[in-house]
Amino acid sequence: MTAKPEQASPGERRILVVDDEPATNALASEYLRLSGFSVLPCRDGASALRLLEAEAFDLVVLDLRMPGLGGLELLKIIRERPRTRSLPVIVLSASLRPGAPAPEGARAVIPKPFSPKDLVSAIRRILP
Repeated sequence: MTAKPEQASPGERRILVVDDEPATNALASEYLRLSGFSVLPCRDGASALRLLEAEAFDLVVLDLRMPGLGGLELLKIIRERPRTRSLPVIVLSASLRPGAPAPEGARAVIPKPFSPKDLVSAIRRILP
């Protein structure tokens, strides 16, 4: 299930938030909106893949554990495709400990439960 993003302002960064847990997705999406980003929430890997093929994003926030197309598999596909190969990905995960190395292809890991401020800080470090 996906929602339509509000129209992005010129220069506004577009972020795809992919997490099957409604509360986590809503928290991340709302905090990112309040921080000035254009956000499109998405609840599953297959829908995220379709969106990534159809639209341009500046960054993806990705949960690792999702039913169907999981986060690690989606990350691998993102890295294999020319259109998305260089797209920055931040992983949100309850299965990785603080300080754990990012999975191959991810720029950062934010452990769950997460601080929205930490997520925004990580995004601002990655996006110029």
